[in-house]
Amino acid sequence: MQNLDSGLSSVVERVPGLRVVVVSGGDGIPLLKYPHEPLPSDGSTSLGTLESAFAIAADQVSKLEMGRSKTITTMYQNQVVVHMNMSPLIVTMVSDSDVNIAVLLALAPKLALALEPIRSAVAKMPNP
Repeated sequence: MQNLDSGLSSVVERVPGLRVVVVSGGDGIPLLKYPHEPLPSDGSTSLGTLESAFAIAADQVSKLEMGRSKTITTMYQNQVVVHMNMSPLIVTMVSDSDVNIAVLLALAPKLALALEPIRSAVAKMPNP
């Protein structure tokens, strides 16, 4: 787990404006988060709700036979939220509104490689 933590910390600290990376299962329950401090709340929807909504939307979009949904980028007044589908994981990055979104999207292969052990473990778990 410490290797995953150090990998996430190097990603967060390398990208200016990136505030947090959250790795969740398809149900939106966070499995790993860096940094560990809570995000400042502005009373908006929680990340868990957004992640589970992304998982459902990604599943529905795949039924349109347009391929698998890989990412969704949402821009808010004060932040940008990028969800990445690394099935069965969802990686969510929350950043400042002026972040370079292309840099966030370019992190996908590095994150997928770093998260492969946890992705494999979650994929082997039986569905309830």
